[in-house]
Amino acid sequence: MRTSTHVRRQPKKNRGGGLSAERDWEEMLVGDASASLCGALQQWLPSRRWFRSKTRIIESVRIQEQIPVAIKPQKAVLLLFEVNFTEGDPESYVIPLASAFGQKAKEICRDWPQMIIAEVSLNGPRRTGILYDAIVSKVFCHSLLVLIAHRQKVVGQIGDLEAEPTGVLRRIQREKGLNMEPSVSKAILRLFTVAA
Repeated sequence: MRTSTHVRRQPKKNRGGGLSAERDWEEMLVGDASASLCGALQQWLPSRRWFRSKTRIIESVRIQEQIPVAIKPQKAVLLLFEVNFTEGDPESYVIPLASAFGQKAKEICRDWPQMIIAEVSLNGPRRTGILYDAIVSKVFCHSLLVLIAHRQKVVGQIGDLEAEPTGVLRRIQREKGLNMEPSVSKAILRLFTVAA
């Protein structure tokens, strides 16, 4: 199902100053509920070093696709979205999005506060946490590298993601295998992200 929510306002906030959902943060990715997440992205994007158009005024953010990435016990998605501006052509971006609660959320708040997109509150069972850029998750980075190295196919909402390793990753896989330390996986994935 394609989500085409356009946002021209601040994200809907709950009493905790964040976003809210009933049982699962992934509810915010589809339908009317995605408006709040799009608004949070709209506020967060200009602070990112990789965001190209810091001097342009964002008019709206529209979620185009979500592709699940398995990282037990958490959930994560590759979120594809379009950023529209008051002038000029739109831009497309991809970020890995995940949630964290409890001690994990505290660690990210302490170590990576700039990667927090929004606070989130779930109603059933009641708990609070964060939505964050999962590039800082060693588990996520390793899982994504495994997906790429094994040429896995992942089904999204409107299309499929077919992973294809580069020559560099194939060489690393031959030399080190995929049993490398998560911190090494993270560094490699960051290198690919910057080079792309």
